[in-house]
Amino acid sequence: MPLVKLVPLALVFWAWSCLARFSEASAQAAGEVVPQERTASETRTYTGCGAYCSNGHVQSYVGPLDTTRQVATALKQLSFKREIIITHHADLGDAIQVLHRWQRHGYGHVLLVNPTAEPCRRLEAGGAFHPLLGCGWFEDRKRVGWIVDQKGGCKGMLEKWLIHYTAARAVRLGYHVLAVDADTLPLGDFYGLMRQPPYSGVQLWSQREGNFNVNGGFYYVHNASATGPVAFLLYDNLLKNARWYADARPLRAAVGLSPNDSSTGIMDGFLCNDQFSLSDAVHSAVTGTPQVLECLFYHTRTPTERSAWEAPHLHLYRTTGPRGPQQLGPYEVSPFPVPPPLRLGSGGAATADVTSALLHVPHGRGAWPSERGGLPFAPGPLPEAAAALRELFREGAGPEGEPQVLPDFPDPYNPADQAAATAVPPERFAYLPPWVANTWGSAPGANAGVEGHYNSHLTGQLPALVSHLHAGLTPGDFNKQVHLAVGVPRAWSLDMGGAAAAAGLGAGAGLGAGAEAEVAAAGADVVVTAIGAVGSAAVGLVGSAAGARAALAARGGGPRRVGRRRRMLAAAVAAPYAYLGTAEAAGEGMPALLALAPGVVRPDMSGAEFTALMQGLMRLGLALNRVVVWPWVPCEAPFLRREGATYDPVASGHKIPWSDYLNVSAAIPNGPGSSDLRRDGLRCLLAAMDKLSCLRGGTAPPGPSPTAPRGLLPHEFDHWLAGAQAGATRRRRDWQRLLQQEAALGTGRRVQSRALSGAVSGAEAGAGEAVGVDLEVPLLPAPVNTIQDILERRGGSRAADSSSAGGAAAVVVPPLVLTPADLQLLRQEPAVWSRGALEAELRRKLRGRKQTEGGSEDDEDQGDEDAADEDDSDVDQSEDENETGTMSARGQRRSSTGHHSGSARKGALPKGAASAAAAAAVGAPAAVLWLRGPVSVPQLPSAALEVFYNQQVEPLCCVLGWPAAPDCMWRSPAAQSAVAASAAAAATATAGQGA
Repeated sequence: MPLVKLVPLALVFWAWSCLARFSEASAQAAGEVVPQERTASETRTYTGCGAYCSNGHVQSYVGPLDTTRQVATALKQLSFKREIIITHHADLGDAIQVLHRWQRHGYGHVLLVNPTAEPCRRLEAGGAFHPLLGCGWFEDRKRVGWIVDQKGGCKGMLEKWLIHYTAARAVRLGYHVLAVDADTLPLGDFYGLMRQPPYSGVQLWSQREGNFNVNGGFYYVHNASATGPVAFLLYDNLLKNARWYADARPLRAAVGLSPNDSSTGIMDGFLCNDQFSLSDAVHSAVTGTPQVLECLFYHTRTPTERSAWEAPHLHLYRTTGPRGPQQLGPYEVSPFPVPPPLRLGSGGAATADVTSALLHVPHGRGAWPSERGGLPFAPGPLPEAAAALRELFREGAGPEGEPQVLPDFPDPYNPADQAAATAVPPERFAYLPPWVANTWGSAPGANAGVEGHYNSHLTGQLPALVSHLHAGLTPGDFNKQVHLAVGVPRAWSLDMGGAAAAAGLGAGAGLGAGAEAEVAAAGADVVVTAIGAVGSAAVGLVGSAAGARAALAARGGGPRRVGRRRRMLAAAVAAPYAYLGTAEAAGEGMPALLALAPGVVRPDMSGAEFTALMQGLMRLGLALNRVVVWPWVPCEAPFLRREGATYDPVASGHKIPWSDYLNVSAAIPNGPGSSDLRRDGLRCLLAAMDKLSCLRGGTAPPGPSPTAPRGLLPHEFDHWLAGAQAGATRRRRDWQRLLQQEAALGTGRRVQSRALSGAVSGAEAGAGEAVGVDLEVPLLPAPVNTIQDILERRGGSRAADSSSAGGAAAVVVPPLVLTPADLQLLRQEPAVWSRGALEAELRRKLRGRKQTEGGSEDDEDQGDEDAADEDDSDVDQSEDENETGTMSARGQRRSSTGHHSGSARKGALPKGAASAAAAAAVGAPAAVLWLRGPVSVPQLPSAALEVFYNQQVEPLCCVLGWPAAPDCMWRSPAAQSAVAASAAAAATATAGQGA
C-alpha cells in the first residue's frame, strides 16, 4: 500500500484509540466494568532512560559556540536521535552535579553553556567526565555582549539567558531541545512518554509558573518547524531584549516614566527577567498579538499602576477565546492517557487533563494601543547587536555542517509582514502535567517531593519522570543543594563534589599526564580516585603540591607516598571534598571537628533542650577552635511535629506523606538514609542549620570571614567519616606490612622511610612482631577522643547523674558544665592540641632533623617506593567493619623521647590506654573530638570571643535560638553579612570608647 495512504489510516487508528480510551474512562466513571487489554504502553515501567540511553553513543564537545558551524558541530557530536539537553550554572560545583545527575541516569547528550571558557577548561582538565563532556562558551562579544555585559537588574541571569540563546539556535537547526536549570533531575524514561502520541503532538511543553506563565528553567521543544511559531517565539524572545539593551526608553514611556527615569529598574542596558520575557513570548504566540505584560509588570511605580497595566492584557486573553467548553480564553483542556506507573501524579486516574493552546506567529496589525504601552521599540534600523542576531538566525547548517540560508521570520512590527505571519501553520503548546514533570513542593500532594514521594525505594512508585526543585523548599542559604543531598535519592554526589574542589584548586589543578612530572618534582602526592561518573574508570585529580596533600588529608585518604618520580597511585576514597562550610578552604585540608556521639540527640528531646545542646556545642567549638558537626535529629522529636497533627510516629512508625505529622517547612526528612522506615527509622536535617552563619563565617575574632569554616552538616560528616575510615583501614594494613618489613631488616639499619619514623621504637619493641598499638587517634568515639573521658582522666569536671520525673517522663540529661580550668586541661591534651600548632612543630622538627642527619630525602623515600610497587588492591573493608577508624596521619611526628619502649608490645595495654599512649607518642590531634552528652560553656576563654559569640554567632546561626525566628530563617546571606559587619563595627566602637 502506498505510504500516502498509510498515513491517513494511521491517523484514523490513533484517533480511534484516543476515543476508545476516553469512552473507557467515561464508562468507569459511570460504574461500568470495561474489559481491560493491556497495551505496550501500559506494560512499560518508564524507569531508567529507555530507548534514549545515550552514554557511549555520543561524542564530547568542548569548545566555543559563537558561529553556526561551531553550534552545528557541537550538536552533531553530542545529540542523540537529534535530542539535546541544554543546561547551565554559574557555580562550578552545581554545574558538575547537574551534569553528573543527567549522565548517571543515562542521558549523555547534555551541553553545559557558560559565558567564558574557564569552567569548561577546568572540567576538561580535571577529567571527572572523561570520556564524555559537553561544555561550550562564547567569545564573540559582538554577538552576545547584550547578554554577558548586562547593566540592568538581571545580571545574575546571564547563564539562563545563554540557555535560551543556545536552545533557540538548536531549534532553528532542526533539533529537539530540553532546556533545564541546574536544579533539575531525571527520575524516569522521559522520552519514552514524550515521543508517543498524544504527547508527541505538542511542539512546546513547559512547566507552569503561577497562573499561566511558563517556567524558563524547564521547557521541551519537540518536532518544531525551523520556521514555525515555536522557533519564532524563541528567536523573538532574544531579539526584543537585544533591542531593549540598546535603548530602553520606549519601555519607560510604556509605564508612564520620563525617558531617563530608571527609578523602577528600567536601566540603560535593560534586560528583562528571562522567565517573564519567555512568558510574554509564549503569550504573544498564544494570542497572536505581541505583548510585554510580564516584562514591565514589576517596573510600574505603584500597585494601582500595576493593576492598570495588567487589565488590558487580560482583556486581550478574554477576547482571544474562548476555545473549548472550559472557556479558558485561548486555552483548552484535553484528557491525556496516564500510564499505570505514573498515576501517582494523576491521583490514580487513567486519564487526566492537560492544558494547551495553539501557537501562531504574532503580528501587531499596525495597532499599538497606548494602554498596552504602544510600540515597545525605538523607530529606525535595528541596533548592532539585534542586527547581528537576525543575521545569525538566517544561517543554517547541512548534515555535514555546510552553510545554508534560512528564510527570515515575519516581523510582527512591520505591517507588510502581516500576511506572511498569518500564513505560518500553527503549532501546539502545553503545560507539563505533574506526572511528567513536577516541582518539589508545588506538585499535587500525591507525588510532591516535599511529601517524601521521591523516595521510590520506599514507595515502590515513580513520582514523575523529571523533577525541578525550584519551589516549596525550606528556608536556607543552600536549600537547593541541601534538599538534593538530603531529601532526594541519588541527586547530589559528594564524591563528584570532590571534582569541583579539584577543579577549583587554582594553578596546577587538574593537570594532565604531561604535567605530572612537574607536580612530582614539586613533591606533590598525586591522587587517582574513582569518581562515579557514568562509564568512567579511575579519574586523575591532581592539585598543587600543597593542595594534593591537603585533599588527601581532608578526606582521610592517607597518601601512600611514592617518592617524586613514581606513577599515580590510587588512594582509597581520597577525592577532595566540597562541603558547604569548607569548600572555599578545601586546599587547607579538613579542619579539626567537634561532634556529638550517637544517641546524644534523643527522640524525646524538647526544642529548648535541643537548642541548649547546640549552644554548648558551638561555644565549645569556639573555645577549642574546632568546626562543629551539626547533628541529625530523630524525626520523631516532639518539636518537629506539625501543629495539629494526630499521627504519632513513635507509636506507629514513620510513613509517607511526611506532612501528615512532620513540619516539613522546618526540617528535611532524610528518606534516602532509610531502606525501611519501620526498621531504620527516619532522621531529619533542621532547616535552621542551613545558614551561611552556621556553616561559614570564622571560628574566632576579629570577625566573620566568608571562607572560614564553622560547621559541617550531618550528611557531609557521614561522607567524610566513611572516607576517613576507609583510608585508615588501608593505612593500618600498610603500617603493619611496613613495620614487619622494617623489623625483618633488623634494628641496626638506618630507617629508610619517613613514613616509618613515627613508629620506629614501636617496631623495635615488637621484636619483629606487628605492634598492637593504634598509631593514630581513633575516628569513632573512644576514651582518647571523647571530651568527658579526657576530663575524667585529667581530673576535670563531671556531669551530674541523669534524672527523671518518674513514670514515663523523659529522662533529663544534665549538661557537663565546663569551667575555665576544664578548658585549660583540654588544651593540654595532645588529642585536642590544634592541628596548626602540630604541623608547625612537625615542620620545625623535620627541618632540624634533616640538617643534623644530612640525609637525602630521596633515600628516605626509597623504602616507600619499594613498598608502593606491591599490590595496590582495594581495601577489604569487611575485615575491619567493627574496628575503630583512625584519622589521617598528616600530623604525625616522630617521638624524640622513645615513649613507645616497653609499652608498645601487642597486648601490653588495654585498647583505650594503648590508643592514648600512641596519641601521646605520635603527637597527632584527634580529627574528631566527641561529646557523649550535653555540655555548657558559661565562660569562653576570652572576653573578645564572648563578644564575638553574642554579637555575630548566636543572632545569626538560627539553630542557636528557640524557636528559630522567621526573620533569622529568611535572612539572606547579604543581610547576614551586613548584620555581622554592623555588630563588629559596634563592638570596635565600644572598645574604643572604653579605651
